Amino acid sequence: MTRIRAALLIALCAATAAVTVRTAPAQGPSETDRLIYRDRAKDGKQVAVVGELKESTAGVQVVGAGKKVTQTVPASDVVRIEYSSLKNVSRDTYAQANQLDAGPDAAKTVAAFADLILKAGPNSDPKTKRVLAFRRLMAAVRANDTEPDDAKFATAAAALATELTAFSRTYAKNWECWPAAATAARLLNELRKPADAAQVSKELGDNPDLTPQLRADARLLEVGYQLMTPGRGAVAALAEVRKAESTLTPRQKDELAIYTAVLALPAPEPVPPNLPPEEATKAAAAAGKKIRDAAASVETLIGKAKDPAARAAGYNALGETYLKHNLLRDAMWSYLWVDVVYNQDQDEHVKAVGRLVLIFKATGDEEREKVFRDRLLKSR
Repeated sequence: MTRIRAALLIALCAATAAVTVRTAPAQGPSETDRLIYRDRAKDGKQVAVVGELKESTAGVQVVGAGKKVTQTVPASDVVRIEYSSLKNVSRDTYAQANQLDAGPDAAKTVAAFADLILKAGPNSDPKTKRVLAFRRLMAAVRANDTEPDDAKFATAAAALATELTAFSRTYAKNWECWPAAATAARLLNELRKPADAAQVSKELGDNPDLTPQLRADARLLEVGYQLMTPGRGAVAALAEVRKAESTLTPRQKDELAIYTAVLALPAPEPVPPNLPPEEATKAAAAAGKKIRDAAASVETLIGKAKDPAARAAGYNALGETYLKHNLLRDAMWSYLWVDVVYNQDQDEHVKAVGRLVLIFKATGDEEREKVFRDRLLKSR
């Protein structure tokens, strides 16, 4: 533990962030589609597979020889599908847009797909309309995620969150509903609207066309955002997860156990008014020791979890607990675990880095606030 804490401290001072490498998919046969997804076994690295694809609300299946399903990718891991062709769309122009989307210039990608939507027209094929709208929206999110000006980012993020939420509702029977809603929730949380992020996640979890595992994941997202709000909303969300306990994956069971332990931690105790400074200091120290001692059980559960995403969710939840107790330094260490070690899940990573920005702003540490503002641009 001491050695890892030292590594975290070095990372805090040096501000060295790992940048996720996005691999551009290789060109495949002209009449096959290409699926780009995040591979959890490779720390969320984007990989591609070419072949015949079967889509549903739950995700995408890859069909091989003999019509045998060779791979199933849940909707939560799908990034996009590059179809070999789309109705009402020029093949060459569409291919150029796909090439742009695999590159670093998201703004050009937005323009390319906006142009395709215009050329396809309002009466184009329903699949074409859905695909182009989704690709434009997600490219717009990528473009805005690199915006360093907070005010400009917030203005665009608010509009995009509204569009993504509407898209997810319109296409609730397609796999795109998941990334659209999850991205909307992430943006809403960055806008410091965690209650709205929780509501979007809840709506996703209510989608009957999702698999039980995906509905549970949506509920777990909701719990994470509810923990950032006042009230007991997280308790109700976690109760919904518990109803499906028999269908949960090992990662989901770990998150359920961690969140249950976090919600059982003692709430902040009100400090009696007009205490003499010495007594107030003693009372604060005693309250801090009480919550740290209680949180040790949560850290044990986090340590037992095998999936880094579960550990990230746990440390973020623990950080929220420390923030509610006004223990900024303890919260900082929790979020640093996510930033430096368990940063494979993008949403949890962004959540942690955003909190670190606020912590250093609150403590007046302008240098580290800037460091983590810069890191936030890279983690999105």
